[in-house]
Amino acid sequence: LPAALRSLRRWLAEITVRRLYARMLREAAKRGQARSPAQTPLDMLPKLTAAFPGAEAETRALTDAYLAAHYGEVPDSSEALAGLRAAWVRLKNAR
Repeated sequence: LPAALRSLRRWLAEITVRRLYARMLREAAKRGQARSPAQTPLDMLPKLTAAFPGAEAETRALTDAYLAAHYGEVPDSSEALAGLRAAWVRLKNAR
């Protein structure tokens, strides 16, 4: 693939991961588990686990993907992104 296309794909993947993580945080806040400004993503995991009982794997997957994107490593395949989207759907539907 041309470098410009690879760069665009990486940028889109990073945006997707950040959006999914932000959606998870908003939903957690609606469920009474808001993030405080000083909390890191890893510090937030216990609150996410409380907000989404039984979905620890999904909260961890989205948190890990967010951290990786934050430090420049984004999912390198459409399958990886699809897995993260599916994790978000399972979280959103968890009660």
